[in-house]
Amino acid sequence: MSDVETLFQINAEIRDDPNRPSLTREVNVNDVVDVEIALYEADDLVDRYTEKYRSRFIDPEMFETLKSVYRVKFRRSIKEFLYLAKDFMDNAGVDNEDEEESPE
Repeated sequence: MSDVETLFQINAEIRDDPNRPSLTREVNVNDVVDVEIALYEADDLVDRYTEKYRSRFIDPEMFETLKSVYRVKFRRSIKEFLYLAKDFMDNAGVDNEDEEESPE
């Protein structure tokens, strides 16, 4: 099987996999550092997840391409979600800044 055929087969497997990576932690959309950390965590999730497919490729560059494509797709979906969440909170007047609790 060629790497191109392998790529299409793996793509179908990933699409149907209920255990594909997902970012489950909360992200403060108003904190650019937290957003960047979340995106790096997403890259790590993709890297660890796709590693199981490495041995199925003849050309290591094709595997790296697969990983790169999935990093971009995952980051794009996270960014879109964070943008929508920030927009929703801004329109709803929600202040997402950490508030200091006053002693009672």
